[in-house]
Amino acid sequence: MVRIAVIGDSVRDSWIEVESIDDLKGCKNIEQVLGYASKIGRIINNSFGGTALTWTQYLVPEHCVTPITIIGNDESSIELENVLKSLDQSLKQKHKPGLDFSGLNKIDGDLAKFVIAFSGKSIVKKGIPEWKSKIFWEGNVSDKYDQLNITSEFLGTHDVLALPIPHPKTALQAVKNFRSINPRGVICYNPGRYLTRRDYTFKDTCFEEIATETTYLVLNRYENGAVRKGLKLGRRESLFNKYPKLEAIILTKDHEGSEIQEKRSGKRYEPSIVNVIEANPAKSLGAGDAYAATWLSKILSGQSIDNALDCATRVAEHILGVDGAVDLRRLLNGDYHSPTVRVTDL
Repeated sequence: MVRIAVIGDSVRDSWIEVESIDDLKGCKNIEQVLGYASKIGRIINNSFGGTALTWTQYLVPEHCVTPITIIGNDESSIELENVLKSLDQSLKQKHKPGLDFSGLNKIDGDLAKFVIAFSGKSIVKKGIPEWKSKIFWEGNVSDKYDQLNITSEFLGTHDVLALPIPHPKTALQAVKNFRSINPRGVICYNPGRYLTRRDYTFKDTCFEEIATETTYLVLNRYENGAVRKGLKLGRRESLFNKYPKLEAIILTKDHEGSEIQEKRSGKRYEPSIVNVIEANPAKSLGAGDAYAATWLSKILSGQSIDNALDCATRVAEHILGVDGAVDLRRLLNGDYHSPTVRVTDL
Protein backbone atom coordinates (compact mmCIF):
# COMPACT_ATOMS: atom_id res chain seq x y z
CA MET A 1 0.00 0.00 0.00
CA VAL A 2 1.34 3.41 -1.02
CA ARG A 3 0.89 6.29 1.41
CA ILE A 4 0.34 9.63 -0.31
CA ALA A 5 0.35 13.10 1.26
CA VAL A 6 -1.59 15.68 -0.78
CA ILE A 7 -1.06 19.35 0.09
CA GLY A 8 -3.67 21.73 -1.32
CA ASP A 9 -6.56 24.11 -0.74
CA SER A 10 -10.10 23.19 0.27
CA VAL A 11 -12.72 25.42 -1.33
CA ARG A 12 -16.43 26.08 -1.72
CA ASP A 13 -16.90 26.42 -5.49
CA SER A 14 -19.76 28.33 -7.10
CA TRP A 15 -20.58 28.94 -10.75
CA ILE A 16 -23.01 31.34 -12.37
CA GLU A 17 -24.17 31.78 -15.94
CA VAL A 18 -24.79 35.45 -16.86
CA GLU A 19 -25.88 37.31 -19.97
CA SER A 20 -22.63 39.27 -20.14
CA ILE A 21 -19.46 39.33 -18.04
CA ASP A 22 -19.58 43.13 -18.30
CA ASP A 23 -22.59 43.03 -15.96
CA LEU A 24 -20.20 42.16 -13.12
CA LYS A 25 -17.88 45.15 -13.55
CA GLY A 26 -19.18 46.78 -10.40
CA CYS A 27 -18.69 43.66 -8.26
CA LYS A 28 -15.53 43.84 -6.14
CA ASN A 29 -15.88 40.65 -4.09
CA ILE A 30 -17.71 37.34 -3.96
CA GLU A 31 -20.49 38.63 -1.70
CA GLN A 32 -21.33 41.30 -4.28
CA VAL A 33 -21.22 38.79 -7.14
CA LEU A 34 -23.56 36.35 -5.41
CA GLY A 35 -25.84 39.19 -4.32
CA TYR A 36 -26.07 40.54 -7.86
CA ALA A 37 -26.74 37.08 -9.29
CA SER A 38 -29.54 36.47 -6.78
CA LYS A 39 -31.07 39.87 -7.50
CA ILE A 40 -31.37 39.21 -11.24
CA GLY A 41 -32.64 35.69 -10.70
CA ARG A 42 -29.59 33.75 -11.80
CA ILE A 43 -29.16 30.19 -10.55
CA ILE A 44 -26.11 29.85 -8.32
CA ASN A 45 -24.76 26.31 -8.28
CA ASN A 46 -22.11 25.22 -5.82
CA SER A 47 -20.11 22.26 -4.65
CA PHE A 48 -16.71 21.61 -3.16
CA GLY A 49 -13.36 21.98 -4.85
CA GLY A 50 -9.73 22.66 -4.10
CA THR A 51 -6.89 20.35 -4.98
CA ALA A 52 -6.75 18.59 -1.59
CA LEU A 53 -10.16 17.07 -2.34
CA THR A 54 -10.04 16.86 -6.14
CA TRP A 55 -6.77 14.91 -6.11
CA THR A 56 -7.77 12.75 -3.14
CA GLN A 57 -10.95 11.54 -4.88
CA TYR A 58 -8.88 10.01 -7.70
CA LEU A 59 -5.98 8.66 -5.63
CA VAL A 60 -8.36 6.48 -3.62
CA PRO A 61 -9.34 3.68 -3.32
CA GLU A 62 -6.04 2.13 -4.41
CA HIS A 63 -3.86 4.09 -2.00
CA CYS A 64 -3.97 5.49 1.51
CA VAL A 65 -4.25 9.27 1.17
CA THR A 66 -3.60 12.05 3.68
CA PRO A 67 -5.20 15.30 2.50
CA ILE A 68 -3.18 18.10 4.09
CA THR A 69 -5.34 21.19 4.05
CA ILE A 70 -6.94 23.92 6.15
CA ILE A 71 -10.65 24.18 6.87
CA GLY A 72 -12.53 26.59 9.11
CA ASN A 73 -15.45 26.28 11.49
CA ASP A 74 -18.16 27.66 9.22
CA GLU A 75 -21.01 25.63 7.69
CA SER A 76 -19.11 24.91 4.47
CA SER A 77 -16.14 23.55 6.40
CA ILE A 78 -18.37 21.25 8.42
CA GLU A 79 -20.05 19.98 5.24
CA LEU A 80 -16.69 19.33 3.60
CA GLU A 81 -15.42 17.41 6.62
CA ASN A 82 -18.56 15.28 6.51
CA VAL A 83 -17.95 14.53 2.82
CA LEU A 84 -14.45 13.33 3.64
CA LYS A 85 -15.75 11.21 6.53
CA SER A 86 -18.39 9.66 4.24
CA LEU A 87 -15.70 8.87 1.68
CA ASP A 88 -13.56 7.26 4.36
CA GLN A 89 -16.49 5.17 5.60
CA SER A 90 -17.37 4.08 2.06
CA LEU A 91 -13.79 2.97 1.44
CA LYS A 92 -13.56 0.99 4.65
CA GLN A 93 -16.85 -0.75 3.94
CA LYS A 94 -15.26 -2.00 0.72
CA HIS A 95 -12.12 -3.06 2.65
CA LYS A 96 -10.04 -0.39 0.91
CA PRO A 97 -7.41 1.88 2.47
CA GLY A 98 -9.16 4.81 4.07
CA LEU A 99 -8.17 8.41 4.59
CA ASP A 100 -5.69 9.68 7.15
CA PHE A 101 -7.25 12.73 8.80
CA SER A 102 -4.10 13.80 10.63
CA GLY A 103 -3.41 16.37 7.89
CA LEU A 104 -6.77 18.11 8.31
CA ASN A 105 -6.04 21.42 10.06
CA LYS A 106 -9.03 23.22 11.61
CA ILE A 107 -8.86 26.89 12.57
CA ASP A 108 -11.35 29.67 13.23
CA GLY A 109 -12.70 31.24 10.07
CA ASP A 110 -14.45 30.50 6.78
CA LEU A 111 -13.56 28.00 4.09
CA ALA A 112 -11.94 29.47 0.97
CA LYS A 113 -14.42 30.57 -1.70
CA PHE A 114 -14.19 30.44 -5.48
CA VAL A 115 -16.72 31.77 -7.99
CA ILE A 116 -16.58 31.53 -11.75
CA ALA A 117 -19.10 33.55 -13.74
CA PHE A 118 -19.41 32.87 -17.45
CA SER A 119 -21.48 34.09 -20.36
CA GLY A 120 -24.21 31.75 -21.55
CA LYS A 121 -23.26 32.09 -25.20
CA SER A 122 -20.01 30.65 -26.46
CA ILE A 123 -17.74 32.01 -29.20
CA VAL A 124 -16.43 29.46 -31.69
CA LYS A 125 -12.72 29.78 -32.45
CA LYS A 126 -11.08 27.33 -34.82
CA GLY A 127 -14.07 25.06 -34.42
CA ILE A 128 -13.86 25.03 -30.62
CA PRO A 129 -16.43 26.86 -28.45
CA GLU A 130 -15.05 29.26 -25.84
CA TRP A 131 -16.83 31.14 -23.07
CA LYS A 132 -15.96 34.50 -21.60
CA SER A 133 -15.55 34.12 -17.87
CA LYS A 134 -14.38 35.89 -14.75
CA ILE A 135 -13.00 34.36 -11.57
CA PHE A 136 -13.41 35.63 -8.01
CA TRP A 137 -11.42 34.20 -5.09
CA GLU A 138 -11.34 34.64 -1.32
CA GLY A 139 -8.64 32.64 0.43
CA ASN A 140 -9.99 33.02 3.98
CA VAL A 141 -8.46 30.22 6.13
CA SER A 142 -6.43 28.92 3.16
CA ASP A 143 -4.32 32.07 3.37
CA LYS A 144 -3.02 30.83 6.72
CA TYR A 145 -0.91 28.16 5.03
CA ASP A 146 1.84 28.64 7.62
CA GLN A 147 -0.36 26.66 10.04
CA LEU A 148 -0.23 23.46 7.97
CA ASN A 149 1.39 20.43 9.56
CA ILE A 150 4.28 19.75 7.16
CA THR A 151 6.98 18.71 9.60
CA SER A 152 9.67 16.24 8.56
CA GLU A 153 8.40 13.65 11.02
CA PHE A 154 4.86 13.85 9.61
CA LEU A 155 5.63 13.98 5.90
CA GLY A 156 8.37 11.38 6.23
CA THR A 157 5.81 8.67 7.06
CA HIS A 158 4.53 8.91 3.46
CA ASP A 159 5.91 7.34 0.28
CA VAL A 160 4.67 10.07 -2.05
CA LEU A 161 4.29 13.83 -1.73
CA ALA A 162 1.73 15.34 -4.13
CA LEU A 163 1.85 19.11 -4.56
CA PRO A 164 -1.14 20.23 -6.67
CA ILE A 165 -0.93 24.03 -6.78
CA PRO A 166 0.20 24.67 -3.20
CA HIS A 167 1.54 28.04 -2.09
CA PRO A 168 5.18 28.18 -3.31
CA LYS A 169 6.76 28.72 0.10
CA THR A 170 4.67 25.95 1.62
CA ALA A 171 5.59 23.62 -1.24
CA LEU A 172 9.30 24.36 -0.91
CA GLN A 173 9.32 23.75 2.85
CA ALA A 174 7.31 20.54 2.39
CA VAL A 175 9.79 19.28 -0.22
CA LYS A 176 12.76 19.98 2.06
CA ASN A 177 11.11 18.28 5.02
CA PHE A 178 9.94 15.26 3.00
CA ARG A 179 13.35 14.74 1.40
CA SER A 180 15.15 15.00 4.75
CA ILE A 181 13.39 11.79 5.86
CA ASN A 182 12.58 10.13 2.56
CA PRO A 183 15.35 10.88 0.01
CA ARG A 184 14.01 8.29 -2.46
CA GLY A 185 10.34 9.15 -2.17
CA VAL A 186 8.22 10.29 -5.11
CA ILE A 187 7.29 13.96 -5.51
CA CYS A 188 4.58 14.98 -7.99
CA TYR A 189 4.51 18.75 -8.51
CA ASN A 190 1.92 20.89 -10.29
CA PRO A 191 2.88 24.57 -9.81
CA GLY A 192 -0.36 25.71 -11.43
CA ARG A 193 -1.56 29.29 -11.47
CA TYR A 194 1.44 30.66 -9.56
CA LEU A 195 3.50 30.41 -12.76
CA THR A 196 1.15 32.69 -14.65
CA ARG A 197 0.13 35.19 -11.96
CA ARG A 198 1.16 38.75 -12.77
CA ASP A 199 1.93 39.51 -9.13
CA TYR A 200 4.52 36.69 -8.99
CA THR A 201 7.96 36.77 -10.54
CA PHE A 202 9.41 33.47 -11.69
CA LYS A 203 11.71 33.54 -8.66
CA ASP A 204 8.69 34.03 -6.38
CA THR A 205 7.26 30.69 -7.54
CA CYS A 206 10.25 28.78 -6.06
CA PHE A 207 9.99 26.59 -9.16
CA GLU A 208 13.70 25.86 -9.53
CA GLU A 209 14.19 24.77 -5.93
CA ILE A 210 11.10 22.55 -5.97
CA ALA A 211 11.75 21.08 -9.44
CA THR A 212 15.22 20.03 -8.33
CA GLU A 213 13.58 17.39 -6.11
CA THR A 214 10.58 16.60 -8.34
CA THR A 215 9.89 13.16 -9.83
CA TYR A 216 6.82 13.99 -11.93
CA LEU A 217 6.10 17.51 -13.19
CA VAL A 218 2.56 18.47 -14.27
CA LEU A 219 2.04 21.52 -16.52
CA ASN A 220 -0.56 22.90 -18.85
CA ARG A 221 0.44 24.67 -22.05
CA TYR A 222 0.50 28.14 -20.43
CA GLU A 223 2.55 26.96 -17.45
CA ASN A 224 4.89 25.17 -19.83
CA GLY A 225 5.47 28.46 -21.65
CA ALA A 226 6.11 30.27 -18.36
CA VAL A 227 8.69 27.66 -17.31
CA ARG A 228 10.55 27.76 -20.60
CA LYS A 229 10.57 31.56 -20.52
CA GLY A 230 11.64 31.73 -16.88
CA LEU A 231 14.48 29.25 -17.38
CA LYS A 232 15.31 30.45 -20.92
CA LEU A 233 14.90 26.93 -22.29
CA GLY A 234 14.54 26.15 -25.97
CA ARG A 235 13.19 22.62 -25.62
CA ARG A 236 11.06 21.18 -22.84
CA GLU A 237 13.26 18.07 -22.79
CA SER A 238 16.07 20.25 -21.41
CA LEU A 239 14.32 20.04 -18.04
CA PHE A 240 15.56 16.45 -17.71
CA ASN A 241 19.18 17.61 -17.95
CA LYS A 242 18.62 20.49 -15.55
CA TYR A 243 16.77 18.40 -12.95
CA PRO A 244 18.28 14.88 -12.71
CA LYS A 245 15.54 13.52 -10.41
CA LEU A 246 12.82 14.37 -12.92
CA GLU A 247 11.45 11.17 -14.53
CA ALA A 248 8.43 12.39 -16.49
CA ILE A 249 6.74 15.59 -17.66
CA ILE A 250 2.94 15.53 -17.90
CA LEU A 251 1.60 18.19 -20.29
CA THR A 252 -2.13 18.87 -20.67
CA LYS A 253 -3.32 20.63 -23.84
CA ASP A 254 -7.04 21.27 -23.37
CA HIS A 255 -9.10 19.90 -26.29
CA GLU A 256 -5.92 18.67 -27.98
CA GLY A 257 -5.43 16.07 -25.30
CA SER A 258 -2.14 15.57 -23.50
CA GLU A 259 1.30 14.03 -23.71
CA ILE A 260 3.77 12.41 -21.37
CA GLN A 261 7.51 12.74 -21.88
CA GLU A 262 9.54 10.05 -20.13
CA LYS A 263 13.21 10.53 -19.38
CA ARG A 264 14.27 6.87 -19.28
CA SER A 265 12.95 5.87 -22.72
CA GLY A 266 13.08 9.29 -24.34
CA LYS A 267 9.56 8.64 -25.65
CA ARG A 268 6.55 10.88 -25.93
CA TYR A 269 3.24 9.20 -25.13
CA GLU A 270 -0.20 10.40 -26.23
CA PRO A 271 -3.66 8.95 -25.46
CA SER A 272 -4.98 6.43 -27.98
CA ILE A 273 -8.28 8.32 -28.28
CA VAL A 274 -9.18 11.91 -27.41
CA ASN A 275 -12.89 12.75 -27.45
CA VAL A 276 -13.45 16.47 -28.01
CA ILE A 277 -16.17 17.36 -25.51
CA GLU A 278 -17.93 20.72 -25.48
CA ALA A 279 -17.69 21.86 -21.87
CA ASN A 280 -18.52 25.25 -20.41
CA PRO A 281 -16.37 26.65 -17.56
CA ALA A 282 -18.51 24.96 -14.89
CA LYS A 283 -17.95 21.54 -16.43
CA SER A 284 -14.24 22.09 -17.07
CA LEU A 285 -13.56 22.71 -13.37
CA GLY A 286 -11.30 19.98 -12.02
CA ALA A 287 -10.63 18.22 -15.34
CA GLY A 288 -6.88 18.82 -15.09
CA ASP A 289 -6.85 17.56 -11.50
CA ALA A 290 -8.79 14.45 -12.51
CA TYR A 291 -6.28 13.74 -15.26
CA ALA A 292 -3.10 14.27 -13.24
CA ALA A 293 -4.26 12.47 -10.09
CA THR A 294 -5.57 9.47 -12.04
CA TRP A 295 -2.32 9.19 -13.99
CA LEU A 296 -0.30 9.31 -10.78
CA SER A 297 -2.54 6.74 -9.09
CA LYS A 298 -2.15 4.26 -11.96
CA ILE A 299 1.61 4.75 -12.19
CA LEU A 300 1.98 4.16 -8.45
CA SER A 301 -0.06 0.97 -8.90
CA GLY A 302 2.48 -0.33 -11.39
CA GLN A 303 0.58 0.29 -14.63
CA SER A 304 2.36 1.26 -17.84
CA ILE A 305 2.51 4.88 -18.98
CA ASP A 306 0.21 4.04 -21.91
CA ASN A 307 -2.46 2.49 -19.67
CA ALA A 308 -2.19 5.24 -17.07
CA LEU A 309 -2.47 7.87 -19.79
CA ASP A 310 -5.60 6.36 -21.32
CA CYS A 311 -7.24 5.94 -17.91
CA ALA A 312 -6.43 9.55 -17.01
CA THR A 313 -7.88 10.76 -20.30
CA ARG A 314 -11.14 8.87 -19.85
CA VAL A 315 -11.57 10.12 -16.28
CA ALA A 316 -10.89 13.73 -17.35
CA GLU A 317 -13.52 13.30 -20.07
CA HIS A 318 -15.93 11.98 -17.46
CA ILE A 319 -15.52 15.03 -15.21
CA LEU A 320 -16.15 17.27 -18.24
CA GLY A 321 -19.69 15.89 -18.17
CA VAL A 322 -20.20 16.91 -14.54
CA ASP A 323 -20.84 20.41 -13.21
CA GLY A 324 -18.10 21.35 -10.75
CA ALA A 325 -14.76 19.84 -9.80
CA VAL A 326 -16.10 17.07 -7.56
CA ASP A 327 -18.40 14.28 -8.68
CA LEU A 328 -19.89 13.27 -5.33
CA ARG A 329 -21.47 10.13 -6.83
CA ARG A 330 -18.07 8.95 -8.03
CA LEU A 331 -16.37 10.07 -4.84
CA LEU A 332 -18.68 8.20 -2.47
CA ASN A 333 -19.65 5.22 -4.63
CA GLY A 334 -16.57 4.70 -6.77
CA ASP A 335 -18.78 4.91 -9.87
CA TYR A 336 -17.04 6.36 -12.92
CA HIS A 337 -19.68 5.40 -15.45
CA SER A 338 -21.45 8.03 -17.53
CA PRO A 339 -23.92 7.56 -20.41
CA THR A 340 -21.84 9.86 -22.62
CA VAL A 341 -18.30 8.70 -21.90
CA ARG A 342 -17.05 5.15 -22.19
CA VAL A 343 -14.84 4.40 -19.25
CA THR A 344 -13.01 1.09 -18.98
CA ASP A 345 -10.31 -0.54 -16.88
CA LEU A 346 -10.42 1.94 -14.04
